Amino acid sequence: MFIAIIGTRFSGRTTIESYLRAKGFVPVRIVARALDYEARVDDYGEVSTTDQSQQFSFVDVDDRSFDATSNTDSDSRDFLARQAPEQPLWFASPTELLEHVTLNWRSNFVTRDLRTERMIQMFTKRPFFMLVSVDGPISDRFRRANT
Repeated sequence: MFIAIIGTRFSGRTTIESYLRAKGFVPVRIVARALDYEARVDDYGEVSTTDQSQQFSFVDVDDRSFDATSNTDSDSRDFLARQAPEQPLWFASPTELLEHVTLNWRSNFVTRDLRTERMIQMFTKRPFFMLVSVDGPISDRFRRANT
């Protein structure tokens, strides 16, 4: 299953993603420049600006940790009992992400990186895709923004 979480700022998207990670979902991310590029492409496939030559940068770099890659268990036969890695899988474009989740459709993935309707439409054709829209009371969102 592939779950995409969308919603307003400070509505609890990260909390839902953390819960799904605890349940074994693997987080997937799209490189920030690919997200910017997708946002600038109009309905005819034309890019609205010409600064495509910039280098890619990663979104949520703090999510990657070396603790998740350390192997403390010496028994390699016990790999089925281990938890899913906390590190997100990174993709250069939404198309690459779509190919990966389609090939691995029996695995569980979660993302917060589908930001435009055009990107979401690519995934809605897949039967294993779920779109979760989150919103919260304005007072709670205000409190989260100020903490």
